[in-house]
Amino acid sequence: MINCTTPIQPDTELYYQAVGLVRGQYLPSQGSFSQGILLTEDGLMAPANLLGAATSLLERHEELLQQPHIWIVYPRTKLQPPHLQFALRAIRQPPAPEELEVVHQNIDYFTVRGLVTYIDDKAGNFVVRVYRNVKSSDITEHTKDKDDQLFLLTLVGIMPKDAYGQFWELRVHRQADRLILKDAKFIAQVFQPKKKPSKKRQTKKKL
Repeated sequence: MINCTTPIQPDTELYYQAVGLVRGQYLPSQGSFSQGILLTEDGLMAPANLLGAATSLLERHEELLQQPHIWIVYPRTKLQPPHLQFALRAIRQPPAPEELEVVHQNIDYFTVRGLVTYIDDKAGNFVVRVYRNVKSSDITEHTKDKDDQLFLLTLVGIMPKDAYGQFWELRVHRQADRLILKDAKFIAQVFQPKKKPSKKRQTKKKL
């Protein structure tokens, strides 16, 4: 787990998450300070946007724009290249000496927790649906539609055929603009597995 970015966990194992560490230099666009690119050490120019706290920090200390930092980020994927983009939550504070090695080992690693909703064995990838964690006390008429609070992550790797509809905790590693599966832990069956057609039905179809 990426212990330096672990959020407060709700009272359930089914909390959603997509967070990790990336080292790079943020370059704002000319039109908007909070919209720009993150230039990583391996040369990836990933679209990026600053979230509230990060925007305030860089507006007060623009000298921080002159060098790369370790960022706590929320990853997003898209179909067109570059396939990876980031929401920048904060600059990771300089770790204590005893934490330095652990933090550097976690750069370009992410924890993803969500529902597996699509598996493409031929392409070697799968899709995870990640919802925003909302407490029941925070639900309003505006937040009742969960489709307004979700995003999809396309990850590279092979999952079990019965993983569809299941909640998994995944450890992934960034390679260029792709997120590669390194480890997976089954958490719960959320949707009922798809039923296989019975032999009788298959026979009728043939007839």
